[in-house]
Amino acid sequence: MEKAYTPGPIEARWRSLWEEHATYHSEPDERVSYTLVMPPPNVTGVLHMGHVLNNTIQDILARFHRMKGYNVCWVPGTDHASIATEAKVVARLREEGLDKRTLGRETFLQKAWEWTHKHGGIIVQQLKQLGVSADWKRYRFTLDPPLYRAVEKVFVELYRQGLIYRGKRMIHWDPVALTALSDEEVLYKERESLLCYVRYPAENGEYLTIATVRPETILADVAVAVHPSDERYRSWIGRQVRVPLTDRWVPVIADEAVDPSFGTGCLKVTPAHDPKDYEIGLRHGLPIIDIFTPEAHLNENAGPYAGLSREEARHRILADLAAAGLLAKTEPYTHTVGHSERTDAVVEPRLSEQWFVRMKPLAELALQAVEKGDVRLVPDRFEGIYRHWLENVRDWCISRQLWWGHRIPAWYAPDGQVFVALTAEEAQTQALQAGYDPSSLRQDEDVLDTWFSSWLWPLSVFDYFEAPENPDFRYYYPTQVLVTAPEILFFWVARMIMAGYHFTGKKPFSVVYLHGIVRDKLRRKMSKSLGNSPDPLDLIARYGADAVRIGIVLSAPAGNDLLFDEALCEQGKNFCNKVWNSFRLLSLWEERSTPGEPDPFHQAAYRWFTLRLRELHTEVESLLGQYRFYEAMHTLYRGIWEDFCSWYLEALKPGPSQPLLQEVAAQALHLLQLLHPFAPFLTEELWHVRTGAPPEKSLSFTSLPEPTSLSPSEKTYLQAVRYIQQAISRIRGLVHSFSLQGPLRLHIQTERPERFSDLQGWLHHFLPLEELTLSEKPFTGPALRVLVETDMYFVAADLPETAWQTLREKLQKELAHVESFLRQLEAKLHNPQFRTRAAPEVIAREEKKLADNQARRTLLLEQLEALGSL
Repeated sequence: MEKAYTPGPIEARWRSLWEEHATYHSEPDERVSYTLVMPPPNVTGVLHMGHVLNNTIQDILARFHRMKGYNVCWVPGTDHASIATEAKVVARLREEGLDKRTLGRETFLQKAWEWTHKHGGIIVQQLKQLGVSADWKRYRFTLDPPLYRAVEKVFVELYRQGLIYRGKRMIHWDPVALTALSDEEVLYKERESLLCYVRYPAENGEYLTIATVRPETILADVAVAVHPSDERYRSWIGRQVRVPLTDRWVPVIADEAVDPSFGTGCLKVTPAHDPKDYEIGLRHGLPIIDIFTPEAHLNENAGPYAGLSREEARHRILADLAAAGLLAKTEPYTHTVGHSERTDAVVEPRLSEQWFVRMKPLAELALQAVEKGDVRLVPDRFEGIYRHWLENVRDWCISRQLWWGHRIPAWYAPDGQVFVALTAEEAQTQALQAGYDPSSLRQDEDVLDTWFSSWLWPLSVFDYFEAPENPDFRYYYPTQVLVTAPEILFFWVARMIMAGYHFTGKKPFSVVYLHGIVRDKLRRKMSKSLGNSPDPLDLIARYGADAVRIGIVLSAPAGNDLLFDEALCEQGKNFCNKVWNSFRLLSLWEERSTPGEPDPFHQAAYRWFTLRLRELHTEVESLLGQYRFYEAMHTLYRGIWEDFCSWYLEALKPGPSQPLLQEVAAQALHLLQLLHPFAPFLTEELWHVRTGAPPEKSLSFTSLPEPTSLSPSEKTYLQAVRYIQQAISRIRGLVHSFSLQGPLRLHIQTERPERFSDLQGWLHHFLPLEELTLSEKPFTGPALRVLVETDMYFVAADLPETAWQTLREKLQKELAHVESFLRQLEAKLHNPQFRTRAAPEVIAREEKKLADNQARRTLLLEQLEALGSL
């Protein structure tokens, strides 16, 4: 073995071998299947820390279940990402002086495919660098022909069932991408704005004052609304007011949707540009005036303001209102504004003719699945959110005004009559039967929402819509676990459950594991714009993929947002080095081992670790079965670093005899199996070094035995060893703190001297003892004291009284200084003004100081206590 662990070349070699031998390819056989489908990242995307977390968790599940004997099939894939990909292609064309519309649909799609082929494989290769053991031979893309046909078939089927319809509804509109958006594609951000109080004149010189943050939409007002129980305006109901800067008079109406506490309690009603206003307009039969172009500039209905952008019109109209004496006042106002997830443009509510899915019937299926326990959400606290979403579901707008994606399989006659069919020929046949000229048909220009293909993912990756009874689908479906983030619980997860039950009558998966959002140590969401998100590939290059995987898991409690700190990758790297060095030590022992009877203490240590390994195995399997990945990794980390390396291998020094060494080597291989799901490259390398297995064989497919429970007597013995290890650790700490030299005299005051019959070997091996005595009486003379459970350990050392007194005074002086500093820190952190005004990073820094000094105080108190009555 090499002296130092170098992850780069080792990981590169195993990536190549796994791919060359298709190590993780799965075919149906007699074993029980265990199936995962990868949440497909954007085809032209790059790896970010969220992908690292999501795919590391999936990989842990896949590798663990392979070792448990399952036929694991982990299907990878990518998503065509309509809006994101088209935006990138449009931007690139603009740089080349080309325009999408001028090129035409076919040429544009050719350019989009070129872009996809050029950038589409990047994230796949990056996932392989992470050690993802997906079945890459089964890689799918949402625009692959079978998956494309699946989307068309589903659209046609749902249309014929009355679950898809076309209608004019209020939708989210992206004025940059020029397309409708779904709810999940709108991000709400706080913005500083102005609340403008505008006077709406009435007859006799009276007026109503209305507060609005969108004065540019005044030109589309068709009414003013007040709450019917608002006494301030009861006499105004039924009267008319003039829309400012126009000659139009509009009615004052009463509607319970008005919030009397906002502004002045009067609401300007603009049905074309606000969802609530649209609903009010429907109830009162109000006309609709649309003043925006698709690009969110004002149109001809805006009169002299036509051609201005929203922002330009806002400034111009405010100036004109002020000049006309119609602007009462303005005041700063902070509110949330919807932004397009892909272009970051401010989203415009817009009345538009779009395609929709009726969600109520489908939502009932998805709600029942979770309520009955057929599909389990982990952690289960998300069930309430899930239920709320589905009980208040709205119809799903599925059409997008884009060219990249699944084109809607609908054709129109000149009079607008629609024919939905799988092919143009089938649509023409329908048209002919309905008395239309087939040659006059034109296909819908729009494509379907990206999620409309994603909701079929567990079905389409196994070609269900091509051949419902195909062997792969029958064997691998339903899948077992979906690993994803809570923010798409409704927009993707719930819809997949709907699709699974609607089309097959079966759930798509049994468990949904929901992990948190990756945040930095100041609790900010990691993002490129903040500059607080490290490049995972840089981390892998510096620390190794296994170290990054360990680091991300150690920061990820189930379902909680995780505070990622690069220091955890450093910790992972050190852990990998520790494991590597422990196996080097085994190799060195093998080189110089000799036959012979094992040392009695070595046998005692072997007995202890045999039990500890069984206990560790049981704990890790139980935690993985509960999807508690953080706890499993933490338990394994401590079990290997502390129990195996720091205690067991140290106990076996200078090395066990040959027969015992063989048993120790077998225990080490067992540890590699437990660690393999978390650190696949390191463990694969060490397993091959130890076993000499051919490269086409993988540790992933070795049989991990069933854990065995411990008997009461075995648990008692483990507890006894933990007790003596605690005593040894505390005594070592004191020896180090007080810089004691030479052999120690140890006196143990205990009421149970018999418990030490099997434990004295640990004390003699790990402590430089000159003398060990057991008694029910305390030690008399100068000594440091350590209390462990009910036993008092006296560590005697030959130091003059002046040395003890000097040490005591030094510790007391330092303790006084630390306690004074702690009082200052606590006063600062309990000050509300400091909490309000200080930056988050400053507060975090002060809180760390507090924790560090509290730990220092505890240590000083322990050291003073250890001096006892000296």
